[in-house]
Amino acid sequence: MSNSLAYNRYAALDAHNWEDYIPPPMGNVASEAFQKRLNELAGCEPDGGPRLKLAWAPDCEEWHVYHKRPMPPQWAFWKAVPDGLAPLSEGSVVLVPKWSYVAAPRYAILGRVPPESRWGDTRDRSFYEQGETFIDEEGTPYQEGAISVEEVEVPRAWKMLMMIWEHDTQDVQGTPLCCLRRAHEHRQRCFGRFRKPDNYDLKYIARKLALSAKLFEAAPHERLTAKDRLNLISGKIEQMIAEQAAIDAEADYISQSVDNDDWFKRPNDTVKGKFSIPGV
Repeated sequence: MSNSLAYNRYAALDAHNWEDYIPPPMGNVASEAFQKRLNELAGCEPDGGPRLKLAWAPDCEEWHVYHKRPMPPQWAFWKAVPDGLAPLSEGSVVLVPKWSYVAAPRYAILGRVPPESRWGDTRDRSFYEQGETFIDEEGTPYQEGAISVEEVEVPRAWKMLMMIWEHDTQDVQGTPLCCLRRAHEHRQRCFGRFRKPDNYDLKYIARKLALSAKLFEAAPHERLTAKDRLNLISGKIEQMIAEQAAIDAEADYISQSVDNDDWFKRPNDTVKGKFSIPGV
């Protein structure tokens, strides 16, 4: 398939004018096969759940404290779309605009955050006053009654680790040209061009997991240990990252020279353009 035909096939996903939910383009078999590879790389939790998960952004939701409802996560949020009118409250005759919240149609890799590694309280609270108003002997009003508290457990179980997309290989001070154009011409965030997850992503994740194992005692999805934090403060981590970057650069040069890997031969793509997230 030519590159032009491939881009036309995903024209709707690349258009950045999304107004509604878009279903995932990968079938269940392909998604499950990729997830199986992720499980082989990162392992699973004791309960059998994956530590890394392939996710379709429009299917992801997080509890929004202000709106008191599940919504697209901030990393995937595209825009709010007018969706008719709704009563201001139950039984009210006053109508107010209703909105649907749309996520960008992109795949992402999520990392599971276990309860012991979450920061702070994960509960959302709503307070309600219940009681009657009385007047004391001096004419001062006061209330008697209890204040009820409604709590909703909001576990932050997943953290976005990388988005799967393609940006322009040319950049200005590290910002791809496609992102600059969309910001200047449309005042929108750029989600790049759509692409499906592939073997390169798996190799990239494997390299990052291997590097993390060298740098930290804690697993990528766990809170850093005291020794990890000390190494970060002392600058030892930066030195180790620089050394590993030099090794990786030499390995990339050899790989480009030999070019025996099928994953490297994906058309209309460069090594730089394949990176979905910045290097550590």
